[in-house]
This record gives sequence, structure tokens and C-alpha cells, in this order.
Amino acid sequence: MLKNHIRITIRSISKNAIYSLTNISGLAIGLTCNLLMALWVLDETSYNKFIPKKNRLYQVYTSGKFEGKIDTWESVPLPTYQAMKTADNHIVSSVVTDWGYEHLLATDDIKIYKKGYYVSEEFLEMFEFPMVSGLRYRQRNLCQIRRANRYQGQCSQG
Repeated sequence: MLKNHIRITIRSISKNAIYSLTNISGLAIGLTCNLLMALWVLDETSYNKFIPKKNRLYQVYTSGKFEGKIDTWESVPLPTYQAMKTADNHIVSSVVTDWGYEHLLATDDIKIYKKGYYVSEEFLEMFEFPMVSGLRYRQRNLCQIRRANRYQGQCSQG
């Protein structure tokens, strides 16, 4: 029975070649677009899932009109960071970071330049990144897991 169905399908495709080609290519393009959209949605919804308080964290953007164009940035002026704490009672805390440049990491005689961020004190309270070594709220002793694994023994408590 399956042989008959395959035989009929092949005859129908060869009899109406252009119509069949149009239908098959439309189906393939539709399935491909659907798959790409599903992958995009999956990627967007899986972003930063490892952060425990992800449902309570928000990023503030700044928009301004310059030369007739509206531009938006992922940064706010420093006074805004301080004013947000008192402006709305729903905002428990806020974090400020620098733009992420190469900074000097130094212990005794070892000096390493690595790209990183200076962050305010509330950063570890809000994001709860796991610590390998170092003390919370001491900028010079803060090492994250990725960096600490590479430079094991170079991050000391103090």
C-alpha cells in the first residue's frame, strides 16, 4: 500500500512539476522561517536565566533628541543613579557601572590588565554572582569564577 502511495505521489509531482515545485519550496521556506523565529524567541527568553532575581531586575535607558534624531543609550548620568533610590519607593536599589575598559588587577608582584567593569556596592546584592575568593564590597579582591579559574591563587582575601 505504501508503494502505491509513493507511486501516485511521484506521478502527481511529475505531472504538475511547476505547481509541485512551488508548493514544496513554499513549504520549505515557511518551515525554515518558523524554525528561525522559534530559535530567536528561545534565545531571547533564555537570556540571563542564571540570575536568581531576574524577575526583579530592570535596565534603565536614556533617550534624547540630537540633530533631529532620537538616540537611546544603555547608560544614565550618575545623578540619575543616586536620584532613582529616592524618587520611587518601588526601587529598592540601583547599580552603576563604568563602560568596561581594561583595568589593572594587581597582587603583590603580579600585574594583569583585563577588560572589566567597576561597579557600585549594590552589584553583588542584586546579581548574586558566585564568589570563588575575595570579600564582598572590596573591589580590589573581587574575582569571579571565570577569572579565578584562569588565575587561580592570584586572588587573595584581605
